[in-house]
Amino acid sequence: MSSTPKPLVTQEEIAQRILQMASEIRTAYSGQKLTVVGAADDSFIFMSDLIRAVNIPMQCSFLKVSEYHDDREKDILFMTEFDPRDTDILLVKAVTDTGIVPDYLVKHFRNSGVKTIRTATLIDKPDFRNTEFTPDFVGFTRNEKKIVGYGLGVHDEFRYLPYLAAIED
Repeated sequence: MSSTPKPLVTQEEIAQRILQMASEIRTAYSGQKLTVVGAADDSFIFMSDLIRAVNIPMQCSFLKVSEYHDDREKDILFMTEFDPRDTDILLVKAVTDTGIVPDYLVKHFRNSGVKTIRTATLIDKPDFRNTEFTPDFVGFTRNEKKIVGYGLGVHDEFRYLPYLAAIED
């Protein structure tokens, strides 16, 4: 199976950075009706800690994002159960690497009539970017290929780790 995880960011560093991000988000959404949308399965721990730290009235939802590839194109399909019109959305992703999925989702929500949309990511990997997308709120900038822990896994392994770690192929 996978190699032994090499610690990158401690549980304490994650908690401290989430408190800082929450303060930035509270300021950005002051007086707005916030809807926080978690994208993909790996955002659940980050999103739960973030919304508790933001600590303002909000609605929460999750998107299930599926990417389908063939030789010529890539499709992104997702589902949600709320009406995004006239809402202020904070899209939460655990990792932003290529930027393809969040770029697509932001454009989709803008075309759906949202008031505002911003993005928060725990880990930004700008060296892997294939788009011009840049997250609004960033926890940590890293460039390791595979990062696990704090809800992130490889083949669903290592999600339980309370810290972030790198693993080799």
